[in-house]
Amino acid sequence: MSNLVCTIELDKLPDNGIFIEVKDKGSVKRHIRLNKDAITLTTEDDSNKSVITQKPDSIELDVKDGPSNIKMEKEKIAIHCKQFELKADEGIKVTAEKDISVSGQKGITVSAQKDIKFSTQAKFAIDSLQNTSISAKQAVNLDAKTNVAITAAINFSAKGNAKAEMEGALSLVKGQLVKLG
Repeated sequence: MSNLVCTIELDKLPDNGIFIEVKDKGSVKRHIRLNKDAITLTTEDDSNKSVITQKPDSIELDVKDGPSNIKMEKEKIAIHCKQFELKADEGIKVTAEKDISVSGQKGITVSAQKDIKFSTQAKFAIDSLQNTSISAKQAVNLDAKTNVAITAAINFSAKGNAKAEMEGALSLVKGQLVKLG
């Protein structure tokens, strides 16, 4: 006796169409449904279920209770999951004709074993509602072709353990109380 039970149903009703099911003696079922709306492939066991649905304008991959879902439409690909991992041996390139936005509810970390470079042909801004820190084991260089402005709402501190230098063609020190030396 075979380990598989195969069923094929042909129905003239457009909602039903063709239905193919393959079950094994365990609890794994595989379905294919071809009807007026889509081609649907389903695989499930007692605790898991995945579905691939192909329509004329979209393809959707869905893992039930994941929630993991990928939906591809003409002008959009949407991915929803608990964890997303992207790995490449040679490199990853992300480009867009318009804006790119990255956000995290708990934080964002960017790290590299070698250099990290940010560059722009326009304005570069770092905004923070709380403390902002820039630190380096060797040197921090702020170099601009026009202006660099550092503003603090409460306190501003610049310090060098060996030497601290500020210079300009015109150097101004302002404040209600100025203490030098």
